[in-house]
Amino acid sequence: LDVHPDHALMLGDTDNDILAANAASIKSVLALWGFSDHFDDLKRISTFAVEHPLDVLDIIESEMVINV
Repeated sequence: LDVHPDHALMLGDTDNDILAANAASIKSVLALWGFSDHFDDLKRISTFAVEHPLDVLDIIESEMVINV
């Protein structure tokens, strides 16, 4: 997609999602409404953790939007 890792965000609910983001040097968002049984462990290695889908918008606004 020709997107710099600083401008990317990975949303996921499993260890594979968060580990893939970390390996790619991409910020990760742990979706706590997902299916993982390891949320406490995943919180430690994810950049962010959110309770509700709309909470991702706050992260996008504060972390991903570049002011021109």
